[in-house]
Amino acid sequence: MVRRLRRRILLILILIGIILIGIELGLRAIGVDRALLGALFLRVDDPQLDSITRADLDLRFESPEVSFAVKTYPWFGQEVGFRSPQPKDDPPIVVLGDSFTFCWTELDDCYVTRLSRMLALEVSNMGQTGTGIVSHTRLFERFIKDQGLKPKLVILQWWVNDSYEDYRLGGETFTDPFYALGTWLRRNSVIINFLSRQDERDLFQYPYQAQKDQIEIGFGSRYMATITDLNSPRVILGEKLSQEAFYDLWMQTLAVGAKLVVVIIPAKEEVYRELTAPQLGETLNSISAIRQRWLANCQMMLEYCFDALEALRASPEQTYYKNDLHLNPTGNRVLATALTDWLKRFGLLVW
Repeated sequence: MVRRLRRRILLILILIGIILIGIELGLRAIGVDRALLGALFLRVDDPQLDSITRADLDLRFESPEVSFAVKTYPWFGQEVGFRSPQPKDDPPIVVLGDSFTFCWTELDDCYVTRLSRMLALEVSNMGQTGTGIVSHTRLFERFIKDQGLKPKLVILQWWVNDSYEDYRLGGETFTDPFYALGTWLRRNSVIINFLSRQDERDLFQYPYQAQKDQIEIGFGSRYMATITDLNSPRVILGEKLSQEAFYDLWMQTLAVGAKLVVVIIPAKEEVYRELTAPQLGETLNSISAIRQRWLANCQMMLEYCFDALEALRASPEQTYYKNDLHLNPTGNRVLATALTDWLKRFGLLVW
């Protein structure tokens, strides 16, 4: 009786496995893995860099509000993908950052691309989605310093979640065998990838909407409240890791003879404070405090730190997507223009 029950259970499990494999193969056969779920396959976990963009992407990112083409290039035969091709010689300028530097726009609209056009210089975009300062520092070491490249200027872009992202590279997360299995499944399975991202998508829902003149934004996501909780152990440890990595990056840029500058991109909740303050209250104060702390930390170490808050706030046009946290094409244009003027004003393009 027990043996028969075991056989039935085993048979059921085998049938479930066959069904799941069939669904997986069917979804891949009709192109769901890259066409319909392109956003889910945009990045994968990495034990050294936290998150990397796939190096073989040629697809269209689609979300309810945002749509843009994504093509990535591997550098030096490694599996990390960048929106800029591998530099042939020493790149004059490299830009490190997260999805704000990767850019949630068409490549031509990205502030990094615009900066390159405005300066008539090669600017290599090393932006990686879902990363913080620790990852950016390791990217610089692996793809610039270790390759013998000597840029003249290194731009490090910061956003409010950097410390929250850095936390993952300071703990035991990536040594957990179950985490390793989950990472493999997310890299290779459409079904698992989709299911594992469900909660992530829920984090980015915006319960509040506000409008004034040309500006219309959604805000108040659970994600923003989570990453700016100043009492969170993850944020506290992440800030420490960010500061250590920032110093390390500074030392590395000095070693290759490059200038290091920081570009701080504020959260849209702070840019449109007059619209968000009535609902956000203390959360808005935390968002502002994290930016101010990072700016102060930057100014203690470096001579040049660019805070984009005033430039973005002064724009009469909307600079962020309504229901997405990223800069829209207009925001990228405003940032590129303000950054270009700032770099020229302080003579940072003279070498």
